[in-house]
Amino acid sequence: MRQTFVSGFLILGVLSTARGASAQAPAPSRPAPSPAAVRAGARLSATSPPGADRRAAARPIPEAAPRALAVRFTLSPEWGYRTFRDHEPSSTDKSYTAAGVPGASARLELYPLAFVSPAVEGAKDIGLTGSYSRAFGLKSRDVDTDSDVDTDWYQFSFGLRYRILGGTNPLALGFTLGIQRSVFDFASTAPSRPIPIGRYTLLPVGADARYAWGAFSLFADGRFLLPLTVSPLGDRTPSGGRFGFNVALGAALAFWRFFEVELRGTYTLLSLSLPTVAGRADQPGNVIDQYLVFGAGATLRY
Repeated sequence: MRQTFVSGFLILGVLSTARGASAQAPAPSRPAPSPAAVRAGARLSATSPPGADRRAAARPIPEAAPRALAVRFTLSPEWGYRTFRDHEPSSTDKSYTAAGVPGASARLELYPLAFVSPAVEGAKDIGLTGSYSRAFGLKSRDVDTDSDVDTDWYQFSFGLRYRILGGTNPLALGFTLGIQRSVFDFASTAPSRPIPIGRYTLLPVGADARYAWGAFSLFADGRFLLPLTVSPLGDRTPSGGRFGFNVALGAALAFWRFFEVELRGTYTLLSLSLPTVAGRADQPGNVIDQYLVFGAGATLRY
């Protein structure tokens, strides 16, 4: 009995000694940081304000600025009107009218350096412009032969445009210089009298503006037209003072980043002076040639 008690006492002592040794065992040691690491950590703590790491992690990454438009291409059905009036102080005024003539037009703005990444400031806003329009099925009444005469009405232009503002700014401005050819002519004419031919080579110089409210925008375009060449009007050749101007107003609605529709109205006026009739002491005549065109177009933007 005594041996059993002594054996149990010895076993309990051994277990207690093992648990104590296990509880007091030292934790595994870590290598001490080098002096250079201690100095770097001290400098970082001294220069970084409290919470700097948390603020840097929470700060959103700024988005890249959207690329400026590089292409605008518009197709538009049109309806045109023309009135031509030849005012002669010594005779009855002569006039011509074409109303509700169907047609179509295409306009292009191309900014080649807007495709370059990163964008070249200033150069990305220099663009090339081009346009072409034509009327369809137009005939005019010849009073001498009492018959219909096929009539051509078309124009095309090329130019340079420089744009400013725009982008995130709701107001966009542009300045244009170009060359334009405008033709209104007849398949057969009687050269013995004044005829309302309109064959012009024009130098347009002007500016345009657009203001946007979200997807909706209003725009206006105004140009001074300098007639460089003017074809004879039958037996009369314009001479002396000549000038013209062009005004366009419209509204556009964007349905997508790359697509918008527009309504546009364009008014053009050309004023020409006619010399006095040979052998007659009368005052010079004056020609007023006016065009009004309405269009509903679709524009691809990229």
